[in-house]
Amino acid sequence: MRSSLVGFFTIYLSAKRVFILKGCFLDSHCKCNIFMENMLMTIYYHLSPEERAVIMIERNNHSSIRKIARTLNRSASTISRELKRNSVATKSTYCARSARQKYETRREICVKPMKMAVGSYLYNLVKGCLLEKQ
Repeated sequence: MRSSLVGFFTIYLSAKRVFILKGCFLDSHCKCNIFMENMLMTIYYHLSPEERAVIMIERNNHSSIRKIARTLNRSASTISRELKRNSVATKSTYCARSARQKYETRREICVKPMKMAVGSYLYNLVKGCLLEKQ
């Protein structure tokens, strides 16, 4: 591991990841590691369609969950949860396309509805008031 000083950030380079002391840097696996006074906080990101495709291919090749996790540089529990949530129940097989559709359906439920829909009475009223102030 080697380190270098860039501005007020100290960057530590390891074989697979880049860490910044008292800063934040995204590595190639969409994972952000933030160091703050001896405390490591990790921010995780959703699986990409490409990662889901790799899971599907590897699962069809009867690869283990841990092998898939090593391939994607993800936690084995992440892969396990993905397979549990998105496998087709009747056949217990995994399809990346249906997994993406299930993911999008779950995300739509979580999104707050808009308070002012475009074209509604309230929207036009607020827009009119704002235009008058200009």
